[in-house]
Amino acid sequence: MTKTTTKLVFAAATIVFLGGADDGGCGRPPIINNNGFDLWCGDNLCYWQVDKGRIAPAPTWHDEDRAVDMIGDAVAISQVSDITNLDYRCIEFKLLANIEPTATVNIEMDIYDDGIVDWRQPLPASEWSPYSYLVLLPTNYQGVRFRITKAGSGRALLAQIAAESGGSQCAGMTPLLIDGQPDGAACGWTIECASGFCNAPQWPSDAPATCGACKTDTDCAFDQVCGTVAPQQGFLDLYRGCVPAFSHQLGERCISDNECGSGACCENVCSTCCGDIGCDPGESCERVETSGVQQFWSTPHQCDPQAGGANTGDECLVHADCASGVCRGSGDLKVCELDGRLCEASSDCPGDLHCIKIGTAGGRCD
Repeated sequence: MTKTTTKLVFAAATIVFLGGADDGGCGRPPIINNNGFDLWCGDNLCYWQVDKGRIAPAPTWHDEDRAVDMIGDAVAISQVSDITNLDYRCIEFKLLANIEPTATVNIEMDIYDDGIVDWRQPLPASEWSPYSYLVLLPTNYQGVRFRITKAGSGRALLAQIAAESGGSQCAGMTPLLIDGQPDGAACGWTIECASGFCNAPQWPSDAPATCGACKTDTDCAFDQVCGTVAPQQGFLDLYRGCVPAFSHQLGERCISDNECGSGACCENVCSTCCGDIGCDPGESCERVETSGVQQFWSTPHQCDPQAGGANTGDECLVHADCASGVCRGSGDLKVCELDGRLCEASSDCPGDLHCIKIGTAGGRCD
């Protein structure tokens, strides 16, 4: 089952005049950051990205309050929120806008940030009129891209797009439906996944199953294996996908030996050894812990790591692994603590996990 066309849902939203709402509760992540459009980072809104067209700050009814002016005939701004069904199900949008009749403005939600518009609500022409909308999100979801679009020659100024928990106000509403969850999304049944594959979790064993692009090597091309793939969105989980055989380097996450260049996948990390296999007599297969961080998949297993026993051409993480004292590669090898996916910065990692350096990427001893 795949999503081949844009699916727009209007029936799941109810228009009401502004009223009270549950604040969402302490400890929940914010649904939308900078929802008053008052934080600007230079010429751009903080937290929002401009997908199309141009924006600028504009005055409102008060000198100290600013709105965002969507300039031109085609404008779009958006931001991604890593909220899940464990955080919010019922969302109330509160809006305050000045929209001319010749402008068409919509709020959109792209659940999973997979490029498919799952909900769209047109905003009526108004002169600083407040409105609110209720939306009941799917039973299971991970991450949402919120987008505001504007078309037409008319002017559109937005002063607020607050989003918070609607509490019990969505009772009796029909939830949004998703036709096929993307790879990396949690799943309970195969039918939920766009790929048709719902795989058992890699770790921990009681984690949710995950949609993936394959289940075994037979689902892939002859020169590929069903290995570990990291999604672009940090809120999605690592999943099984077809990757070139023996393509993952030392320190990358893995499922089986034949996806690692070393030929050894030990405790879900490409390693040079595992247990009693892979080391010379007298050597010990161990992993070096990275101090001050949460571990699990931070480092691979190696034969006598950092003891200077690796020869020229052998895989290495740090200079101390090599007899020559030099480990050369393509740069820093950095992974998300606990999770183990490759990263450049902590913003690439799920939740509040840190991106940590564990060695040299693609390292080989001189």
